[in-house]
Amino acid sequence: MGAPYQLIYLKTLKSLIGADSMITRVTLTLLFGIIQSLLAFSAMILACALYFNVFDVQSLWNISQEAVNFHLAILLTFGVFLIASGLFLINEWREIH
Repeated sequence: MGAPYQLIYLKTLKSLIGADSMITRVTLTLLFGIIQSLLAFSAMILACALYFNVFDVQSLWNISQEAVNFHLAILLTFGVFLIASGLFLINEWREIH
């Protein structure tokens, strides 16, 4: 009576060992997608705070008005690419899952 249960347990264990790397990959894909999206939204919020001078950010960081446009372009560029990359990773996770 114990032998069939042991065979089922061993087959299940072998299938889980093979799928362990896939589970890790799927989990990391979702984790990195969420982290990249959060970083992108943070960069976008920082760009808006810098442009509109919320909480007097420009004088707090001693950024001249001429340099604001450069910083804004850099932050928006990184934000757009990070959002795209993060959403592609989340979409890949949705297709796998």
